[in-house]
Amino acid sequence: MRFFWVVDPSTEHPSSVAKGEINFPAELVNLIVQYVPRSSLPALALTCKMWYHIVMPFLYRHLHICTRHHWHCLIRSLRTKESLGSYVESLVLRKSPRLVPARLTSALIQSTKEETDETTIGYVRLERVDLDHTGLERIEEPAWTSRPRNENYAELDTTEKEAEWLGKVSIEEIREVLEKCTRLRYLDVSGCENLGDLTLPLASRARIEGLWLALVRGLTPQGMQLLIEAEMRKPGPSALRHLDLSFCRHLNDTILASAMQCWGQSLTHLRLNSLYDITDAGVLSIAQHCPNLRLLHLTRCWQLTNTSLDYLSQQCPKLVYVSVAFLSRSNEQGIGQFVHRCPQLRWLDITGCGINSLFKPMIIRTWFQERQTKSWGEVHFQDGAMHLL
Repeated sequence: MRFFWVVDPSTEHPSSVAKGEINFPAELVNLIVQYVPRSSLPALALTCKMWYHIVMPFLYRHLHICTRHHWHCLIRSLRTKESLGSYVESLVLRKSPRLVPARLTSALIQSTKEETDETTIGYVRLERVDLDHTGLERIEEPAWTSRPRNENYAELDTTEKEAEWLGKVSIEEIREVLEKCTRLRYLDVSGCENLGDLTLPLASRARIEGLWLALVRGLTPQGMQLLIEAEMRKPGPSALRHLDLSFCRHLNDTILASAMQCWGQSLTHLRLNSLYDITDAGVLSIAQHCPNLRLLHLTRCWQLTNTSLDYLSQQCPKLVYVSVAFLSRSNEQGIGQFVHRCPQLRWLDITGCGINSLFKPMIIRTWFQERQTKSWGEVHFQDGAMHLL
């Protein structure tokens, strides 16, 4: 099946078929397109010219790429017809479906096509590539549902074979794509380690609503500042709700403060895992500008102390998910303030923090009893095992 419809350069549109049974009113075609599976849209685009013009904006509105093959298909499509980029509102790059070595699955090889791109040679894919979802369906799904992916999802593991292709995406490729996406509102390139400052500022004229840049290790304060300035020039208030800057190791307190001044009022989900240069000053800027936060991950931000956590719990009472894992300079005096002051809190990761492990069970019981007394919801305390090498 062709995931992207590439227009034949010799013809401007698909050939029109003169059959009365498909000559539906445009309003009806538009309604049909909204309810059919996304994987069926390329077939509908082949029906006739009218269907093509209605289907293409739907097909390209949300791009969910899970393989290097489909990434190259997208690049070729945008080269063939640049106007397709104006339909794109979200671009999500994710790891591929599960791969296993071909030599271990001899029984499957007869019915499963072996992968041919350079990142998966010698492997077979056990699951079909998901062509029906946008990658944005559950970004605000509560964590206590039975869904495997929700708003409190775990960090991306780039050691998995399925995520290897993300590291092959180049700055030139992403620049070529993003320059054509003038209406982009969501961008997820987490795991694309080679991108650096990519094409910041984005070419999109729309306010960005979701930006996931985890593991874009080359992102610098200068590149981030260009994006912030471009966003501030756009009309209207900030619309960014989701921001993930985990493992962007060059970022510091100054650029974090600028980002919070630009986007803080609208932010609901913020991930800053493994930003080793962030100090209490950076977290204080979060507390001052982000009153609507639901999720805050500060895993491995080593320099944070009780001072910033105490102030953060006062200013961000709507927090539901908090990770202070491996904050060795913070203990129950600072971390406990989230339990005392955030009535909606449901998940708190205290793995490897500064709370004395001998007293941790007793402290957790005390927190549990206090919330029961206040008739607040129960909190799940994440306390994973630490394996010292």
